[in-house]
Amino acid sequence: MPRRRWTARYGAHEIELTHRWRLIPPKALQTLSVDGELLAAKEAVLPQLQSELSGDIETEDGPVRVVGRVGGRTIRAGGQILVEGRRIGGKPKIRYIEDDKRASMRRGGFLGYFFRYGLWTFGVPYGLVMAILNHRDYPGAGIEDFLLEVASYGLAFAIVMSAAFYFRLWKLGRR
Repeated sequence: MPRRRWTARYGAHEIELTHRWRLIPPKALQTLSVDGELLAAKEAVLPQLQSELSGDIETEDGPVRVVGRVGGRTIRAGGQILVEGRRIGGKPKIRYIEDDKRASMRRGGFLGYFFRYGLWTFGVPYGLVMAILNHRDYPGAGIEDFLLEVASYGLAFAIVMSAAFYFRLWKLGRR
């Protein structure tokens, strides 16, 4: 099982966040441990877009909240270690959607998600690439034909990908 590992020190404590995954059978395992003792663990079926593990540890100043976040999938997963909401270890930026942003994305429904995110994230880039790769120069082929190809490729791809990602977003909101 390949493993990604992030560590940080907080006072006298060594905090470790790990992300292990395998493709057959598809599984992901995230663990958060402090000083070698397991604080929290989560096992999930791939593709796991994001997860959060948390627990409390005792310090000389009293109990503090430790949070480990894993965002992304398999090889490209990124991790962050937070103590009392402040990042102390891991990657500076990961693919992780905060709960309030996820709620606002769901609130607009599928069409809101499609027009705010899906069309611009999936449709336009894909449509441009496909139109460039498949554009045929024939007599009378002008910019209108190119833009029509961008729109048709992009719109079809944006609908499919937006539906898939909105379903994942809706499903994550029910946890």
